[in-house]
Amino acid sequence: MKCAIKLLVLSVPGVLGLRWRRYWAASVAACWLTTCSRIPCIELGVEYIPLETLYGESDIITLHCPLNPQTHRLIDEAAVERMKQGVMLINTSRGAVIDTRAVIVGLKSSKIGYLGLDVYEQEGDLFFQDLTGHVIQDDLFVRLLTFPNVLITGHQGFFTAEALSSIAQTTLRNITEFERDGSCPNEVTVELLQSG
Repeated sequence: MKCAIKLLVLSVPGVLGLRWRRYWAASVAACWLTTCSRIPCIELGVEYIPLETLYGESDIITLHCPLNPQTHRLIDEAAVERMKQGVMLINTSRGAVIDTRAVIVGLKSSKIGYLGLDVYEQEGDLFFQDLTGHVIQDDLFVRLLTFPNVLITGHQGFFTAEALSSIAQTTLRNITEFERDGSCPNEVTVELLQSG
């Protein structure tokens, strides 16, 4: 099952919950797997459950989803209240998928036992520059840093050789197409942004 978990966590946008049964054996519960067929996932042992059930039964909730109107503040005060006591929450998708204030309340009450963040809603002001010797003005971020059970990385999820190579290739392809005929295969338009 370790292979199935790796596949799902690294490759499938969606919300996954891991429920540990024994020391190394795990079952996977999932909902909102948006871009993969359910059949291969079911064959790997994935159980599809409602989001509310996932909150209440999962020892680990790890978020891998785009930010859109349906996922904005997916983890809010009500979601935290429904979570299992001591849950581990990991967000590697987009910062605004979680409500930071609600998560802080969950950490203070020990509802959230561990928090891992590779993203933060206002990360542009924090993650991509050296702030050594500067006072961080974001009080919510500073509060998160005071918890011994919180790990924050500076949006490193994209920072692999493969991802950077892919970004460079896509950028060069866009420039080449634009120079050739004025089109851009990855053009961002108002309509695209409004469609979510």
